[in-house]
Amino acid sequence: MRRRTVDWRRLWRQVHLWLGLLLGGWLALIGATGSVLAWGPELIRSELLWRHPYRRQALDQPRLPLSQVVAALQQADPTIQLTDLRLIVIPNFRYPHFLVPLRRSGGIVYKIDPFDGTVYQPYRKTDLWIGLVSAFHENLLLGPRGLLLNGWCSALAVVLLGSGLWTWWPRSRSACWRSLRPRRGTPPRRQLLAWHNLGGLTGLPVLLLTTTTAVLLVSETITAGRLAHWLGEPAPVVPKPGRPRLGLDQLVATARAAVPDLPLVLVEPGFGSGEPFVAAFRSPRGWAQAAEVWLDPADARVLLVQRGDTASRGKRFEVALDDLHFGLTGGWVTKLLYTVGGLTPAGLFGSGLYLWWPWRRRPTAPSPSLG
Repeated sequence: MRRRTVDWRRLWRQVHLWLGLLLGGWLALIGATGSVLAWGPELIRSELLWRHPYRRQALDQPRLPLSQVVAALQQADPTIQLTDLRLIVIPNFRYPHFLVPLRRSGGIVYKIDPFDGTVYQPYRKTDLWIGLVSAFHENLLLGPRGLLLNGWCSALAVVLLGSGLWTWWPRSRSACWRSLRPRRGTPPRRQLLAWHNLGGLTGLPVLLLTTTTAVLLVSETITAGRLAHWLGEPAPVVPKPGRPRLGLDQLVATARAAVPDLPLVLVEPGFGSGEPFVAAFRSPRGWAQAAEVWLDPADARVLLVQRGDTASRGKRFEVALDDLHFGLTGGWVTKLLYTVGGLTPAGLFGSGLYLWWPWRRRPTAPSPSLG
């Protein structure tokens, strides 16, 4: 009795087919929004400035110190307490204004002009066009359930990409060239298959990178950073509570002195009991150009400094995940690659659906093998 062997190519072809039909529409939408978000810093800055341009008297007018920004916010809304200030975004390459999300606001963000202290009407992330695109990309506008759904679909998308590569992999160099060359005179369906192969192979590196990092980002969000903690993070340094604290401007100056070569982008003022003052620094050039400084708010003593390659593995992992997923490192070339890679799934889904549909109607005339 002959032993039956598994036809792995045929098996993975079926896996690729049905996963493509199941995930194709979702992957096309997520890829298109990802292409937009590759230009996120530029689009966010443009939209915020379009809504509320700077109010300054001269181009060289200095920005307001952080203490005046907090005072202006409390003057505009006297119900705001210092303990409500979880973090304050400093004007940077992405955000042109001071942004203050409150602990008790349920997603509301206050925006303050950095030159005259005008406090604008608070808004939510989805009130911005680019914020709506970002929220759809993150959780399909379905909240935590959408985030979990994106995680599972991203994991299946990794299998989809791997099965496509296995199905295409030719048996010889000449077969490889034939499978990627849409030659004239051949049937249109065969030419479309060549374009499908060429598009899939071209977009594979970006798509595989973004889907893999998406799985890790969702896992980190759901597990509250367990993987980064497992990779290694320094023990949290908690200052002694109950002592009078220094002013915000003095703490900011101390943090800037600890990292003088990078721009300050965010602070966690630490107004709660036993909370440190945390300052985050970041350059748009990539994850190696980032730092974090922890200070004791009572005496400005440096508790912890993490930056670039000297940071803990867990911290580097967290920063690199976001940069790699959205293409935020490498400049314009990376952004262009991510833009093209994000638009590839729409073409692959359309061509794959067209190739599959006649096959379902005429099962007696399958497309010839290119292997």
